[in-house]
Amino acid sequence: KKILYYSDCFIFGGCEILLVNLINSLSSNSQFEIRFAYAYNELYQAGVEKYLKYCYSLDTLCVLGNDNLFYRLDSSGINKLVVFFCKLPFILIRKTGIYSFYNFIRLWFYFRKINPDILHINNGGYPGARSCLVAVFSAKMAGIRKIVFNVNNIAQNQKNVLERAVDKYINNNVDYFVTASALAQNKLVACRRFCADKVLQIFNAAPQDKPTKVRSEMLDEFNITEEKFVIVTVALLTGRKGQLYLLQAIVGIREIAPAVFKNIVLILVGDGEDRVKLERYISDKNLSKQILITGYRNDYCNFISAADLFVLPSISNEDMPLVILTAMSLGKAIISTKVAGITEEIRDGVDGVLVEPKDVALLASSIVNLYNSKELREQYGLSSRNRYLDLFSLDIIMSQYCKLYMQLV
Repeated sequence: KKILYYSDCFIFGGCEILLVNLINSLSSNSQFEIRFAYAYNELYQAGVEKYLKYCYSLDTLCVLGNDNLFYRLDSSGINKLVVFFCKLPFILIRKTGIYSFYNFIRLWFYFRKINPDILHINNGGYPGARSCLVAVFSAKMAGIRKIVFNVNNIAQNQKNVLERAVDKYINNNVDYFVTASALAQNKLVACRRFCADKVLQIFNAAPQDKPTKVRSEMLDEFNITEEKFVIVTVALLTGRKGQLYLLQAIVGIREIAPAVFKNIVLILVGDGEDRVKLERYISDKNLSKQILITGYRNDYCNFISAADLFVLPSISNEDMPLVILTAMSLGKAIISTKVAGITEEIRDGVDGVLVEPKDVALLASSIVNLYNSKELREQYGLSSRNRYLDLFSLDIIMSQYCKLYMQLV
């Protein structure tokens, strides 16, 4: 049976890694023939070349949209008013429907050519990338009978009559929607009026990554001495990931535990539209000796492996972050927030520490507590690794997708 995956995203992020896991796992299954098609941009292509370089059934598609351009503008550090006026013409063009019409025709021709038994659409959120919604219309017109639609974030409320009409068509023509967290599952039903029986929950999965460098090599790259207490976070540098609140917590530690502050180093792995803002904050608060930003790194697993503590301070719009699963698989102590599926990954006080989003004081004190207790860090790390093996290992999750595909065909 032929499965075609389609994805459209401005960056090769966490939800794309789920596709990598699916493609790599199912490619060796003789029951399935796998193809992967994606909307081309340079940032996304870099991820494809790293993670899917051994997959030969790849198709790049020219799909129209503003997401990639807007991401670059937001990340440029240009004045926000100038950015707004740069965006305005493209916003108006999108509202004419030209993008959607072109994407519909382009995808219709492509889907007719490939003619898969199952189309699996991967969308960051909902509505998310507009071409993913258009893909449902194109697929049905091309005669594709079975459609699976992954939603990897919390759905937004319907805004108008047009959105309700589009959602009704998509609900009627998608066989199953898949979310990783229970909250995303419930929001998709409540906010978009999709049939509850069609919305399935399947946990995200991350393979047990094997670091390619040891801690000393990673520290040497950034001139960090071995005795330093290394905190790592891996995420897109954007507001919803909460890095600013983590920086504020580091400032708080300087006040409540100056000895701890002097010995910690925070490494922010990632890039995004908030990088300039975060760099300014680091400079203004005189944190340059404690905090460094690496930019986008394909070898983020090496950073997590080298860390004494992994922190993800997300404040909103999360589903089930794969970087937490990676940290769990590596047996790391974790601090994160009570947002969406994070609470299904980490049990507070058992596998790590969960704080309320934006609670800077509790975040700071939690870091200090784990700094002072190696025994507690090891306890959390062992528990999180065992939970990963029991619930989130790749074999377990991939078997659920295989079962879903076999049920459809």
